[in-house]
Amino acid sequence: MKKLFLILVACIQAFILYSNPVAIPLSSLHAFYFGEDQHWKMELAINITPDSILISSSSGRSLYTGQMVDMAVITKDSLRSVVSINPTGDSVTIVTYFTAWDLSPDSLTETFVFGNYRNAMLPCLLKGQFITRILESYYESDYHCVCDSLGNTKGILRGSIYDKEKNLITSGSFNLSPFPVYVHCAEGSYQTDGIDIQADGTYSTSLYNVKYAIGTIQICYLEMGGLGCQIYRPAGTLKIDSLEFIMRPDTTISRDLHLKDDFVGLKREIPGLATVMNIFPNPVIHYGFHYQVSIPVKSTQCFFELINAKGQVIWHTSIDNNTGDIILPSDIPGGLYYLHLRSKARTFCSSQLAIKR
Repeated sequence: MKKLFLILVACIQAFILYSNPVAIPLSSLHAFYFGEDQHWKMELAINITPDSILISSSSGRSLYTGQMVDMAVITKDSLRSVVSINPTGDSVTIVTYFTAWDLSPDSLTETFVFGNYRNAMLPCLLKGQFITRILESYYESDYHCVCDSLGNTKGILRGSIYDKEKNLITSGSFNLSPFPVYVHCAEGSYQTDGIDIQADGTYSTSLYNVKYAIGTIQICYLEMGGLGCQIYRPAGTLKIDSLEFIMRPDTTISRDLHLKDDFVGLKREIPGLATVMNIFPNPVIHYGFHYQVSIPVKSTQCFFELINAKGQVIWHTSIDNNTGDIILPSDIPGGLYYLHLRSKARTFCSSQLAIKR
């Protein structure tokens, strides 16, 4: 009976834990900035009250044990001892301790380096700007950028990309970001620093406000698509002429990228670019295009769908043959779209499709 009772208690505890999942501690930099008096201030978003927060800079370190409910607002005067942070550049580390927490992690560490400090990824802060954490609700993301008072965290980089023979590249997807994956989704979704080449050989992409020193670029392929979201994976790295600039909030920088490595040879190895689907002409000048597909479309019940810049499916049609002609509705306006080759279960590949009217 005692054994049965212990088993019953264990089952009840497991049921309560399953029904009420325990929150994982979160501490994330919401804003770091300097006031008119050049004194620093930081705001940390937290979901569980920590025991203490350790702030470190090049000048030293100290603990904060003040008020911490949803948000911890910390200044140098609120620490046990003064920690100075140089406005022209410094390295700042934040360690949040959860001593009452008996599961992993019992502490969270976050570091950002800015300004004229070695290995800084962030520029000096201008008036009205602050440093914030990208994806602050996701504790495994330790990327930061500069933000302005209007909430702008990105600027625009535009230009053209040329291969090593100085020929204009008119198709392909690239990545300038330190992130391992970049995602283009419907409005409001997370986007990293991906580049999609337009049909006229130009590109325009949003980049987070950080310091860029670029000597390579990644070529990517579409791994997953549909429902307004395309996920790209890096397929290889190419050397480019070195490029250095600082991206500031809500600014536009024009830069052409010049590849030093062979782009064509690598492109042939990327799944889904040329082996599964070919479409031509592209751009579509009138209302139709010819396609060639290498997979068995009848047995997989394939169809095309056309995705606009907002990630919306605006047209689709089934296909019964591996080659044929498609006539698009005349009311589709000119512009740049994605054409997906899909079945009910998956997206096989995707290609940019430019329509000229």
